[in-house]
Amino acid sequence: MKLFRWRGRTSKSAFRDRVCTALREKLPGALIEATGDLEVHVSGLANGKSLDVWLGRAYDEFCKEPVEAEEVIARHVRGALVSATDPPVELDRIIPTVKERDWLTQQVANYPSHKGPSRFEPWVEPYNAELAVVYAEYRDGIRYLNRSDFESLGISDEAIRERALDLQTDEKVRRPSAGDQFGWVSRRMWGPETRHNVNYRPPSPAK
Repeated sequence: MKLFRWRGRTSKSAFRDRVCTALREKLPGALIEATGDLEVHVSGLANGKSLDVWLGRAYDEFCKEPVEAEEVIARHVRGALVSATDPPVELDRIIPTVKERDWLTQQVANYPSHKGPSRFEPWVEPYNAELAVVYAEYRDGIRYLNRSDFESLGISDEAIRERALDLQTDEKVRRPSAGDQFGWVSRRMWGPETRHNVNYRPPSPAK
């Protein structure tokens, strides 16, 4: 059965509500709440975590290809489930993302250390005066891990960094696409001529 039978542009709230329904089916014990037109809060998870799901990219994808609604929603729900269920960290899924320092400050404020499992304490390295590299895991979506999560890999920070940089040129690895709302660091971009140039901005992922 198709999700959207009516013609014309589907509202953001209608799209959000369908995602909420899908999340409730996958997480029956959790509390799923709409907190904005394209924002959903998930709490009451078995691992004690809570998370916020932003659906801006999902909605943009749906508007471009409405016939793919089922797949768009399923893919983004899978991404949310990864964050909700905390699967073991996998070395070959780690990517170095680039974020503005203001974004980092806001995330730390939203998820301080006293929130326990929901705290935001990522592995961050400086890029330049305005940007930072934040290591994350990419599956069906982006998962920002806490710094301590990387210790489970049992290898050095340098080895993790080198593998993450190598993955950006490995054609066998599923890398972020143009729809993903973050930049990422390649080995060339790790050089001092770009890292310390405050005006430099890494390119968005390419299709």
